[in-house]
Amino acid sequence: MSQKKRMAVYIGRFSPVHNGHMTVISKAMQYDKVLIIIGSSYQARTSKNPWTSAERKDMLTAAITDKFGSSDKVSFAFAHDHHDDGHWLNEINTFIIQHQYEGSEEVYKPVYEPVLMGSDRDESTFYLSRFFPHLKKDLIPPDEALNISATLIRTAIFDHAAPPKDLLPPSTVSYLTSFLKTPEYKVLRD
Repeated sequence: MSQKKRMAVYIGRFSPVHNGHMTVISKAMQYDKVLIIIGSSYQARTSKNPWTSAERKDMLTAAITDKFGSSDKVSFAFAHDHHDDGHWLNEINTFIIQHQYEGSEEVYKPVYEPVLMGSDRDESTFYLSRFFPHLKKDLIPPDEALNISATLIRTAIFDHAAPPKDLLPPSTVSYLTSFLKTPEYKVLRD
C-alpha cells in the first residue's frame, strides 16, 4: 500500500501578503500540494480588509511564482466570516476534504494527508491550537515567521501612503504601490 502524499493547509487573511506569510509558504511548498484558504473573502472593503479575495489571491500567486517559479501545486479556497466557530470550522473542513481527494467518480479516494501550517503567534491565530485536533500540524515558531503584523502594514499604507518594503515580497510592494493610486484606496483613506 502506498503512503499518502501530504497537503499543506494554510489559513489566513493575507491582507496584504508579507514576508512572514512567505516564510510559512516556503515550508508549505516542500509538501506535495498546498491549499491556501483565504479568510474574510466575502467582506466589503474596509481599512481592515481593503483587498478583495481575488486581489489577495493575485498577490499570493505573484509572490509564490516569483519565489518558486510556479504556483502549480497551490490551490485556493475562499472562506466566509462566520459569527459561529462551528460554521467556520465546518466550512474549513469541507475545503480540506474537497482538496485531499482525487480521482474519477468511480474511484474517488483520499490521496493527501492534510497538515495544518501557520505560526501560532498571538490571539489572532488561536484556531491553530484550539481547533483541528484531528490534523497534524507543522507550525513555525513566531520568531522564524518574522512575527510580522499585517495590521501594522495596513496602518503604514493608510497613514503614510507607503508600503513598508522591507516587510513585503517585491510583487506585493508593486501591487500596493499601484493600489495607492486607485479610487478604492482614496475612499478607504478618507
